[in-house]
Amino acid sequence: GKVQTTDGRWLALDARFLKQHQRALGGLYQSVLRAEVADKLGLRFGPVVNGQAEITGVPDELLEVFSKRAAQINTVMTVKVAEFYAREGRDPSPFERAAMEREVAADRKTGVDHTTLHARWLAEAAAVGITPNTLEAMVRDAARLSADEPVPAVTAAGVIAQLSETASAWHRMDVVRAICDLGPERPGMDG
Repeated sequence: GKVQTTDGRWLALDARFLKQHQRALGGLYQSVLRAEVADKLGLRFGPVVNGQAEITGVPDELLEVFSKRAAQINTVMTVKVAEFYAREGRDPSPFERAAMEREVAADRKTGVDHTTLHARWLAEAAAVGITPNTLEAMVRDAARLSADEPVPAVTAAGVIAQLSETASAWHRMDVVRAICDLGPERPGMDG
């Protein structure tokens, strides 16, 4: 978006930094979200993978049900990318691919209101024997059981080891991402 200054000039935000460090900023957001959920609701999380972690105690059967939707989107994307390649003779650029992903996600949601989605999700969960009450009991029990586990410290050596797995040079935002991935949520500490 653009903003108009008091002297009538139009200026735009330089989003290059945001675009370049999207992954680190997303990891920071996910880290703060985990901390807030842990602090406010008392829940715990499993290992961080690609900046995200599952709530401890959510059964694998339920995760699988909702992962199928992501797999369906991936299947549609594979077809769209193949069609693009056949038409253009090249793979889509990152910008073109992102536009295609937005289109696929919108197609999956078109015309479906929140009430319908909520009912669908409840039915899909019920099909594997999970209700809101049983799920709440599962995640609360898992959090209670893991409450006494020691919280690992984030160390410089740990951050360097994680960063070394993917690159030989790092930006300070890469360090932020690694700290977010390695720093587990702590009871009593908000985001």
